Parts: sequence; C-alpha cells; structure tokens
Amino acid sequence: MCTAYQFPAYHGKNLPYIFYKVFSPINENGKILKKNFRFLDRFKFIYFLFFYKSQLKVWLGLYPFIIIKFLFAKTDMLQKLEKKITVRRPHKGMLLYEKRGFCQYSKFRRNILSFLSNVI
Repeated sequence: MCTAYQFPAYHGKNLPYIFYKVFSPINENGKILKKNFRFLDRFKFIYFLFFYKSQLKVWLGLYPFIIIKFLFAKTDMLQKLEKKITVRRPHKGMLLYEKRGFCQYSKFRRNILSFLSNVI
C-alpha cells in the first residue's frame, strides 16, 4: 500500500492581503509529522524547485524562504493525505489567491474536479 504526504509550501491563513507563511502547516489538515531528510536530499529538493517554470512569479517570492528552510531546518513537517481524495478549502476565510484576485475558490474547485475526473 502506498502512503502519500503533503507538505505546507505556503498559505495566507489569518494574514492580511499579500502576506503568507512558508512551511507552516495548517492544523485542520491533519496530524503534523516531523521527518528528517539527509542534507544531500535537501539539495535535491532545491534543484527540483526549478522545474516549476509556469509558477515562476509565485516561486520568486517563495524561493528564498524555501531554500533557507531546506538548508537550515533540522526537520520537515508533513501531513498524511487522506486515502480518498477530497477537494475542500484548506482553511476558513479567504485563500491567498482569492485575496490577490487571481481566482475564486469555486472556479478552482471546478477545475480540480475536472482534472481529477480525467486522471483517476
């Protein structure tokens, strides 16, 4: 049986307009597990960041924080994914992309459900 985990890249829960937290898990999304990764693995993770070319504008603001975290944190925080994929808001209140006017959650959810119906 395969187990999958999510990691908290970033979120804007309880923060004003443009601010966000990096690698800060949301408690409502499940038990927080701490995992140690080898230092070499951390460099691989940094290398993999640069494969997300379509998200370059978003990642430019995140990369410095993520790289510092990968290099200097002693543990990483993960949360186990549910066996059944559910699409729900990660927290109450406006999501970061809603605050910034990029997309409404209802549209995001429709697109994700459409995507999942084609791959599952």
